[in-house]
Amino acid sequence: KAEQGGPVFELVCGLCEASGFSMPDMSVHTIPTSTSVVVLDAAEAFAGLTVQERSYAHGLSLADWGGATICLLQTSPESVPIFTLLQLVFSAQPVVDLIEAAKTKSGLTQEEVDQATMYAAAFYGNIGNYKSFGDTKFVPQLPMEQMRRFLLSGGADPSAVEKLWAECSER
Repeated sequence: KAEQGGPVFELVCGLCEASGFSMPDMSVHTIPTSTSVVVLDAAEAFAGLTVQERSYAHGLSLADWGGATICLLQTSPESVPIFTLLQLVFSAQPVVDLIEAAKTKSGLTQEEVDQATMYAAAFYGNIGNYKSFGDTKFVPQLPMEQMRRFLLSGGADPSAVEKLWAECSER
């Protein structure tokens, strides 16, 4: 929409600035790359369970995963296609390979890659694109075109990525 409405956007922003209004602070709507992400390795704990306890834990994880879809639907209309897009992209290859391809194939900087992966981590951690402790929507910190390039840089089917991108990128 920036291409279509560029001059209007500039005119409105110019009018806002002349009226004393400033652009909104987008930091409340992005997740800083300095946010820690912790890897939870449950292999040792799982190995210590009995067969019955493992079966119960597995059944509970299936129920949790199924319930996550309900949370996505309740979070926002765009959460389901964003989730589907992220699943498609991140399951197509190991994450380290996706990151490397984003830098080499798509020419993204380390900072842009960090911003894209932080968005995905926050989305998964919140099961949607709203912060779990409030009604604040968050968006990728990097520009839309760089996010699109990140998503297309890996081994996922480009036509499927583009279709899902079109469904959720403007929301």
